[in-house]
Amino acid sequence: STHENRARPQLVFGEMLLVSLALSFSAWAPRHPDEVTSLPGYAGAALRSKLYSGYLRAEADNQTFYTHYVLTESRRDPLADPLVLWQQGGPGSSGFGYGYLAELGPYVLDADSLTSNTSGTPRPFDRQYSWDASANLLLFEHPPGTGFSYCVDASDKPVPCVW
Repeated sequence: STHENRARPQLVFGEMLLVSLALSFSAWAPRHPDEVTSLPGYAGAALRSKLYSGYLRAEADNQTFYTHYVLTESRRDPLADPLVLWQQGGPGSSGFGYGYLAELGPYVLDADSLTSNTSGTPRPFDRQYSWDASANLLLFEHPPGTGFSYCVDASDKPVPCVW
């Protein structure tokens, strides 16, 4: 009907206004303290997807464990795509250094990582077939003491992790 056709431009304008407001508010939202916005040596203008890196803290038997995590959001639809939890096998094998950078993450370190960068910092390259193309990736470096995970005593002095 004619009434429906006249209402359409108003609906479209209203939807555009709501989207514009939502985008402007999200631009002002504070960044999460664990969000990573750049990587040393990375040649891309911006990271391919949102990346978070930080520590989960737990206490037991006069020790504090700091377990390193990395979360990479899906490039497709982070809210709808599945979450893949990656746990590297065997104690002492870094899930970040081996699994994330050598097997499934959005970036890869290879033989060209040092030769293509004169700064001495390994240069990460985009991985062509990374799992973040269709899934959120969550990785823990465990047990504590592996990779970037570590332990401290009651006085915050680094100590060997005892589980």
